Amino acid sequence: MTDLILVCLDFRECNLLPSIKSSISELLSSKIILRKDKIELEKYFNPERGQYNAGEILSEFDINNTTNLTILITSVDLYIPIFTYVFGLAKLNGSIAIVSSYRLRPEFYGLPPDDHLLKRRLIKEVIHELGHLLNLRHCSDFRCVMTSSNTADDLDIKGMQFCDSCLNRLNLG
Repeated sequence: MTDLILVCLDFRECNLLPSIKSSISELLSSKIILRKDKIELEKYFNPERGQYNAGEILSEFDINNTTNLTILITSVDLYIPIFTYVFGLAKLNGSIAIVSSYRLRPEFYGLPPDDHLLKRRLIKEVIHELGHLLNLRHCSDFRCVMTSSNTADDLDIKGMQFCDSCLNRLNLG
């Protein structure tokens, strides 16, 4: 597999990236590179929704890089036109994805902050979007990290790893 680049992009918890990297490296044999970029996200902001268009962000940063996979990690609230919000977005078999911590934070739901829970949710979402980059579709096994998550509760229920079927499709198992 190619290298994976995790980019801290307008992300309040850049300090979580090393532990996210560590968890992902247990699944992959590829090199994982951490990077911090500062870009102007305001042009992707939709004032009517109060959110940022994830598809437009990906279109801007999709450099058709065939040697590396890139996952942008941000703290802004993301949407795509057909959904109220998204935790993340990736093009199937593409080279770039984006993940947001905005709705993964327990405090978004009126609960006290919990860095451990936020980190687990971020890891699951990063691995899920990586799966899409590696050409995996949503999985029907509710324990698999590739099962679809429409809510934070859905995300909490599923596991942090690929099921055997998804692993076989990736040839990682």
